[in-house]
Amino acid sequence: MVEQHPFGHYLPAGAKTLIMGSFPCFNGEDYGPWFYCGSGKNFFWPLMSAVFDLPASTREQQQALCDQHGLALTDIAGQVIRT
Repeated sequence: MVEQHPFGHYLPAGAKTLIMGSFPCFNGEDYGPWFYCGSGKNFFWPLMSAVFDLPASTREQQQALCDQHGLALTDIAGQVIRT
């Protein structure tokens, strides 16, 4: 079965760095709350929080971190077939 990417990209004004992922994790029920790596199977946001010494546990905090540091987010795949 072909899965379509459930989220769009995040491109804050003045972004200078693009972080590319692969495709959202599926937690068995859904993709988690919108924003990259929200399913709980990934350590992206805890890592970003540690690197930038900023909280990143809510969508608002994650977007603020990206805005403050000029980080755009997207995934390389628009659709996948999981095997």
